Amino acid sequence: MKADDARSSEADAAQGADMETLAQGGILRKKLYDQNLSDWSARYRKNKQNLDTLVKDCELLRGDVGKAQREVDERAEGYKQLEDNFENVIFAKFQDTKAAYEAAMQMKQDLAMQISENRKAKGQLTRERKMLTNDYERKHAELMRMAEGHDKLDGQLCHLTQQLGQLTSDRRRMERELDEVQHNLRANTELADEVTSEISHVQNGITDSMALHMEPGSRMNGSVNSLPLGAPDSPLRPED
Repeated sequence: MKADDARSSEADAAQGADMETLAQGGILRKKLYDQNLSDWSARYRKNKQNLDTLVKDCELLRGDVGKAQREVDERAEGYKQLEDNFENVIFAKFQDTKAAYEAAMQMKQDLAMQISENRKAKGQLTRERKMLTNDYERKHAELMRMAEGHDKLDGQLCHLTQQLGQLTSDRRRMERELDEVQHNLRANTELADEVTSEISHVQNGITDSMALHMEPGSRMNGSVNSLPLGAPDSPLRPED
């Protein structure tokens, strides 16, 4: 409609310009036809021209409308497909994503609580670890001292064991020597008994001989002659 108004205004302006030109030129022509018919003819031609122009514009507009309608139909179909895709796919994915997000947020809260509890437990375990480390170091130092003392005692035990073995060998050797001494002592005792017996016999013989010598000579001679030669109690044995 705006295009039609513009075209009609342009035609009126052109007609007014022609009339002004004729008036200014001072040319007065004799009209062969009626003025009303001329005006109607001019308006008819003008309206027909405008109508033709409008028909062309309508055809163009119908083409544009059809093209736009097809585009609108295509876009409507695209929007319908998008809505179907949204309702059937995207909304379902949205619901799944929303549920997964809520589950993830709940898990995040649970994990945050667990992290807080684990931090508390970590602090407590760290304190216990420090205490146990100090206790371990103290007990390790005591164990090292005990190990050193044990090594010293082992050394002393080995030394004493060697001494004990040496003493045992010495005791056995001394027992053997004591047995030998006792055996020699017994042998010497028997020999001493024999010697003592011999000495007592000799003493008895000497005593008897002294007694005989104290008696008169005849009796002594008779006694001497009566004694057998080589008797054990005789003071005049060949050994003497």
